[in-house]
Formats: sequence, C-alpha cells, structure tokens
Amino acid sequence: MIAGRAFTDALLERARAAARHVVLAEGDDPRVRDAALRLVGERVATVTLLGTDATASWAVREAPGVAVRIPAADPSLGRVADLLAARKPAAVAGPDAARRLAADPVRFAAGLVALGEADASVAGAVTTTADVLRAALWAVGMA
Repeated sequence: MIAGRAFTDALLERARAAARHVVLAEGDDPRVRDAALRLVGERVATVTLLGTDATASWAVREAPGVAVRIPAADPSLGRVADLLAARKPAAVAGPDAARRLAADPVRFAAGLVALGEADASVAGAVTTTADVLRAALWAVGMA
C-alpha cells in the first residue's frame, strides 16, 4: 500500500508542476463540483466548470478558486461552433445548428481543448462514455 501511495503522490506532484488547465464539463453534478474543489484545493490544476447559473452561484459561495463558464452564453461559443462545423460539415445544418451543438457542455469542453483554451476536459459522470468519445473525436480528433 505504501508503494501505491508513493506513486499517487509522485503523480500529483507531476500534475502540480505541469500547471495545466482542466475543464470539467458536468459542473452541475455534485460529484464533479467536489472534484473541482479537490483539484483546486490541492493545487493539482486550474479548473473551469461548465454549468448553469446555479453552478456559477455555487462557485461564488463555495469555490472562489473555481471558474465557471456557461456554454450557451460564453464568448467562445461562436468559435467552438465554427470549429465543429469545419471539422464535420455534413453533421451541421447551418450556423444556428452549429451553435446549438456547441452549447452542449461536453462538445463545448472538447472544443475548448481543440482551440487551446484548456489542456484537457473531463466528462462521464452523467454523460455516456460513447458521447464523451464522440465529442472528443469530433472536436479534437485522433491526433
């Protein structure tokens, strides 16, 4: 057990030293909020939660070190929509459809990674693995 703990501690130190920015796509979920608090509290990464106005209010009250973005109202929504449309034009029926698709938190999070606004995104607490993978493959691709 000590060897496992040493491995975990070493991994956390490497993550701290890398100073990465992680987007957690399912910020309305209490488990994801707890994870955000832990990551920020242990200085493992800079964290942005995607969520609703309720998530933003929670962060102001209980998690001042956690940023919150609301995809449907975010300034980067248009850029994510353009990215999705460019990467898979047959799946997007015009600019309005692209914005609706981009407003989905899992797609938006993957889009932020593709645009270089975040180093990683995490989802899957609520969203199926298949949908998380589809979003990542669409926005980021295999490379």
